[in-house]
Amino acid sequence: MKALRLFSRKTGNFPDKLYIMQLRKLVRCLVTSGLAGFLLAQSYAVYGQPFEYVTASFIAAGRSVIAWCDFDNDNDLDLLICGMTANGTPVTRLYRNDEGVFTDTGLSFIGVSDGAAAWGDYDQDGDMDLLLTGNSETGDIIRLYRNDGDTFSEIDPGIPPVRQGAVCFVDVDNDGDLDIFITGNWMARIYYNKDGEFTAGTQDFGLFSNSSAAWGDFDNDGDLDLLISGDSGAGAITKIFRNDDGIFTDIEAGLPGLMAGTVHWVDYNNDGYLDLAISGFDDALEAQFYIYKNTGGNFEIVYTGIEGFAIGSADWGDFDNDGDLDLIMSGKASGCGAYVSAIYRNEGDDVFYKIPDDFILSTRCAVQWADYDNDGDLDFFIAGLNTADAPFSRLYRNQSGTNIFTENTPPMPPDELSVIVNNDTAHLSWSSGWDGQTPAAGLSYNLMLGTEPGFCDIISPMADPQTGYRYISSLGNAGQNMDYYIQGLESGTYFWTVQSVDQAFTGSAFAQTESFTITTTFVDETEAKPVAPYFYPNPASERITIHQPVLKGNFKLCISDLTGRHVFQSEINERLASVEISNLPEGIYLVQIFRQDEIFSYKLLKTSR
Repeated sequence: MKALRLFSRKTGNFPDKLYIMQLRKLVRCLVTSGLAGFLLAQSYAVYGQPFEYVTASFIAAGRSVIAWCDFDNDNDLDLLICGMTANGTPVTRLYRNDEGVFTDTGLSFIGVSDGAAAWGDYDQDGDMDLLLTGNSETGDIIRLYRNDGDTFSEIDPGIPPVRQGAVCFVDVDNDGDLDIFITGNWMARIYYNKDGEFTAGTQDFGLFSNSSAAWGDFDNDGDLDLLISGDSGAGAITKIFRNDDGIFTDIEAGLPGLMAGTVHWVDYNNDGYLDLAISGFDDALEAQFYIYKNTGGNFEIVYTGIEGFAIGSADWGDFDNDGDLDLIMSGKASGCGAYVSAIYRNEGDDVFYKIPDDFILSTRCAVQWADYDNDGDLDFFIAGLNTADAPFSRLYRNQSGTNIFTENTPPMPPDELSVIVNNDTAHLSWSSGWDGQTPAAGLSYNLMLGTEPGFCDIISPMADPQTGYRYISSLGNAGQNMDYYIQGLESGTYFWTVQSVDQAFTGSAFAQTESFTITTTFVDETEAKPVAPYFYPNPASERITIHQPVLKGNFKLCISDLTGRHVFQSEINERLASVEISNLPEGIYLVQIFRQDEIFSYKLLKTSR
């Protein structure tokens, strides 16, 4: 009865913070009982459904791809739609967003279905380029479209075409430019970017078809690792490949094999570690969905009750502006003629609630969050095939003013920017940003580095240098780490800055620009990698690993709290040394490594687990 009185006495559009806190606490206490769903349903009934369908003229496309991006740098998100029309013709359309009104640009792109698309600034000129693959009227294709301002130029990347797979722009080797990863058609391969030209890597990831891929730094060691699933020819598989200085190792995580699904790196519990979410068909063609919690490099399954789905789509974003990631998904469910489309609100403590907001059932679809109207909350777009196998496209707007959610506010930028230069390598670091909704451990960070102030010709942030507006909805390019290694720099002076990114993918303003100078590019062949020692993960809860890339004798490790008190000291003579920190209280610590006449200083964020 106390819960019912709590609901009945609140009648305004925006409940106060105490009420929201009480409600969430009550829901978590009751989650194991049937009352939890009843209470949340009553809350939505009082404050209105979160999303409304927006009537707009988009092409209907099944077997679809969609990709939000501010391609014209006017600080609102534009929309790419690819897929098959009702008469079986593959199409690609790019719609310009002008203050929430969408217009077909009429720009010419090859039409594709069963494809994949990625936006990224591969040529580091400050605007977003397009990588597109799929099945066209003439067969499978891949196209790279360079953004030249008013038009796009078609570039041949020299990469084999795929369909029913994935493409990613990703800086695999930490040299600042975007490489390409592609999977599908029984392949999975990295193509390394060197001055805009792409060369195939030698790493063998295995055979993959009907595949999905995502990149993220799950071990917080400063480079990006690969999560991939699909059909191997001998059955469905899901694997994690850990990146160690450009060498990829299958960590044999024991994940269930899935195909024709989705994979995502997501810090759903805001502890500073990337968890993973996977969906798809198992070998029995039963639709599945799993979340695995990252416990510091290992993964534990989380039982959420989220429905399984395949040959569909999913996306993660903080639609209710409470600081954690929520799930939207749509696709084929298990059972003859079964479909599922749902939004699962993250209630914390591994609890997800399916909100009573019905939207169109679909398969062979694409769905993505985006704040297209810049009003401080996430909307979404979905395109695909409905239950009658007819193509459709729909835009749904988040009605934040008529429900229980508040407007998202941009985070504050990081500060205390510092750099350590070693030969042709710079180790950039900064202190944590701050946000009114997302906890500090859930923030990611986005770097800009160039040869002049405001330039991004070394590392593009894919964001407006002046306002911080993100051109794409994603984690920052530094992930959730508070440091970044960039190697292979030529002699000269460089200018850099960084912004915070919250769980709704809103960027802060950029921090004050700092500079550093590379005075020599000589690197001994035996020391081709950075010689400065470093540690990972960061943030950390249980232990950290000290890594000395090149062993140069003993070094002294000292960890101090913010008062200057030493909480740990040790002499270390190994390349890799594990240090227990579970006994330290939560907070920020100074980690110092003393080696011969060198001192390396870093900040450590200690979290609880």
